[in-house]
Amino acid sequence: MKTIIVASTRAGSGKTSLILGLAGAMKGRAGYMKPMGDRLFYHKKKLWDHDPALFMEVFGMDGEPEDLTIGFEHAKMRYVLDGTGTKERLEGLAGDAGRGRDVLFVEGGRDLWYGASVGLDALSVAEVLGGGLVAVLSGGEDVILDDCHGLMRTLDRTGASLSGVVLNKTEGGENDREALDRAVGELGLRVLGNIPREEALMRPTAEDVAEVLFAKVLAGDENMGRTCRNIFVASMGAEAAARDPALKVEGTLVITSGDRTDMILIALDAGASTVVLTNNHLPPTSVQTRARELGTPLLLVGPRTYQVARQIEGMEPLITARDSAKLELLPKLVGEKVRVGDIIQ
Repeated sequence: MKTIIVASTRAGSGKTSLILGLAGAMKGRAGYMKPMGDRLFYHKKKLWDHDPALFMEVFGMDGEPEDLTIGFEHAKMRYVLDGTGTKERLEGLAGDAGRGRDVLFVEGGRDLWYGASVGLDALSVAEVLGGGLVAVLSGGEDVILDDCHGLMRTLDRTGASLSGVVLNKTEGGENDREALDRAVGELGLRVLGNIPREEALMRPTAEDVAEVLFAKVLAGDENMGRTCRNIFVASMGAEAAARDPALKVEGTLVITSGDRTDMILIALDAGASTVVLTNNHLPPTSVQTRARELGTPLLLVGPRTYQVARQIEGMEPLITARDSAKLELLPKLVGEKVRVGDIIQ
């Protein structure tokens, strides 16, 4: 069994997306574990990390998501684990998660050093489990080159071995990406792939919005995987909103107060992807029935409209098992832009 540790220098670089893409593009069965949980959510009265729960559902892995993570709280782990205990837990977890699998992907925490105080940072995990260490670097050219220099210094200081880097969410055209590959290679880092920024992966779904806003789903539960491409804040009069062409753009998420019955109905009839109702105002039953008939996600939240708009604009979309379009796109994108064979072999 091949073990691959995927780390990043910054949060939100795309480790999970890369692993999903690699697992989908490779031949054989993939296993997964994430020793240090950092994307927490409560489900069925249990604390889980989002990423292990996603992989278990997508790849049909047995057990519970918590079985793929050693812990979430630094203080608790410092209390119950010492160096030997951490090593034994890592090796045991890897044995269970990789049983019957051709490749075991091990995802690091939010950055390269997360979990270092308890021996669960990516570098420490790679030292215990062996295998290849791949770093995901994302952003513009300046950010990526800064991270490359910082990464090289870390490797020199620790003596850690790195299989290579995957550049993700890169900007510019093909010539720009080729120039960036050369610049990174000149620093002594092996470039294993360069994935351009893909807008389809950056768009949140109704489910993402509901999780971030802790929304109550009033209708459209079967379509929570819908993508939200644009945001329309419906704070004007109903007639003005009905004439606004922005409301009719495909994939539009509409934000309006829950007591604006006229606005909600206009949004539903205009084909809104999702409608978020603010101020905790519950709309009439007839409005909820109309949303159910159309299958439009109707989300009820407490904050005011402006607050909600700011939250949605600043959110980081998380891929879920309902994101069929993203789950189909990732293996294709990674297969085209990443040297999958070099990483797996």
